[in-house]
Amino acid sequence: MDFEDIDYLEATGNYVNFALGDRHVLSRMTITECEALLPPGQFIRVHRSFIVSIDKVEKIERHQLAVGSSILPIGASYLAAIKQLSAKP
Repeated sequence: MDFEDIDYLEATGNYVNFALGDRHVLSRMTITECEALLPPGQFIRVHRSFIVSIDKVEKIERHQLAVGSSILPIGASYLAAIKQLSAKP
């Protein structure tokens, strides 16, 4: 799996669901373990259960963002990082 194929990651207990466009892959890892393996600057944690590919973010609203056809929540503790992201040209 190439990093460029990943839209977002969703934590489900001790598993992570990788959203890859129209398909999903389930892996027995924690989201924190996955976060450590992802290239910095290409992905951002937006919620305790979600990490998104920065390039795949289509729209950012106050408490949610759009990645493809999925609407993902933004956690309160991640708002500052998201605001910095949305301020970049």
